[in-house]
Amino acid sequence: MIGTLLYWIAGILATVVISGGSYWAVGDIGLAAATGLVWGIWLLTMIRIAHKYPSHMTGDSWSDKRWTGISTGLLTLTVIVVTSPTLPISFNHRIGLGFLVMGAGLVGYNSGTMAELERNAE
Repeated sequence: MIGTLLYWIAGILATVVISGGSYWAVGDIGLAAATGLVWGIWLLTMIRIAHKYPSHMTGDSWSDKRWTGISTGLLTLTVIVVTSPTLPISFNHRIGLGFLVMGAGLVGYNSGTMAELERNAE
């Protein structure tokens, strides 16, 4: 019970801190809130995977690394495209969008991992 409460506090704290930092840097409340939310959720899912399924953290074999590599490569490519200087938006907004896309991609990867782990646990 205490451990779960601490995880939630860590996630909420991360959300608030990242939202505040994003708002300070970008000045857009919607972008800042969304960025903080995805990074807070990412932290919660990482803690849950590490705590509940410690043996299922990414392994050292090729079968594990290839999926991590695909997701990391595509996510990096997406962030590079999103933060491209050819976009007609300010530099601060490009950086904010980059953090949002990166966080959303990591949440997607962790959510897929959680779905697979909990489906196979039954």
